[in-house]
Amino acid sequence: MWPRRTQRSEHIMEIAFKSVLLALLVGSCLAVLMAAAQSSHHDSIMMSSEETDMGSHARIPEEVKELGLTLLSDALKRTKLEQTLVAADSLTLFAPNNEAFLGLPDWARKAVQNTSTLTEILQFHAALGRIKFSTLINELLAYSLLGKQIRFNIYGKANANDPVYTAQCSPFELGRVDQPATNGVIHVLERVMIPPFGDAVAYLTAFPRFKILVKALSIAGLTETLKGYGPFTVFAPTDDAFGKLPPGALDKLLKNKTALANVLEYHVVKGTFCSAGLSNGPVRTMQGRDVSISISFEGIKVNDAKVVYPDSSITNGVLHIIDTVLMPPSFSLDSR
Repeated sequence: MWPRRTQRSEHIMEIAFKSVLLALLVGSCLAVLMAAAQSSHHDSIMMSSEETDMGSHARIPEEVKELGLTLLSDALKRTKLEQTLVAADSLTLFAPNNEAFLGLPDWARKAVQNTSTLTEILQFHAALGRIKFSTLINELLAYSLLGKQIRFNIYGKANANDPVYTAQCSPFELGRVDQPATNGVIHVLERVMIPPFGDAVAYLTAFPRFKILVKALSIAGLTETLKGYGPFTVFAPTDDAFGKLPPGALDKLLKNKTALANVLEYHVVKGTFCSAGLSNGPVRTMQGRDVSISISFEGIKVNDAKVVYPDSSITNGVLHIIDTVLMPPSFSLDSR
């Protein structure tokens, strides 16, 4: 199930989604060539033909039908990717279940009515080679047919018998992994994966509602950091969030590089923490102090900030959009 969203967060992501698609359409052809050239990097995680007992199994599209993934099967036919998956020698398909498609927000359902858009998304769900579930490690990257890398994460959650495995923040359906096909393997997912737009800074720069945050990162000298390999989890306050600061507070911050960096580093965590991997409790930030995560039926909170949209897809981690600027404990602008 997708995390709970408000009308406001739906609008945020509708704008984001359209921009992501534009970037994908421009870069996908070159990226596919790069992916093919670098596929050898993933040899160590591929299943050999000796490891896979094909038995009476069929090609990937037929196995998708056998698994009852009717909405995915229909989408593959509509985009003609069914033919690609039949012809391929060795692929891994990360297959959203029916509930994943039904759980898409309204704006995303409308977006995937466009065949080109749907094709880009589905290409992101197929990876080169056979990736065995047991070989997945935290922060592993694998190239998709789109040429964009898929990020895998593993989380051990308190009071849970099984860890949570995610692909681009979409949880695996643990009862249906390593489903064999004659030309690959299928892992069923609980959500549809969205291809990453770019790194954290590229994402923020693309959307007008993060103008203040982008400016602040530049002043604090953190832009290059968040362009880096990471991975990072960024709790990103919108311009409206900065607008909630006391009068004059933002101007003070922007004029004090040390204080500004202190505050901004409090919004960044090392490592990729998707919403599915978050649990109640403290998380250490780059600033050195902890933020407190609380999860309820109303959604996710970081200290007093609400996560208005979780799991924004970036190449160097994950970004969660929040409605309030986080202030480190004991931090006071009056003393700076």
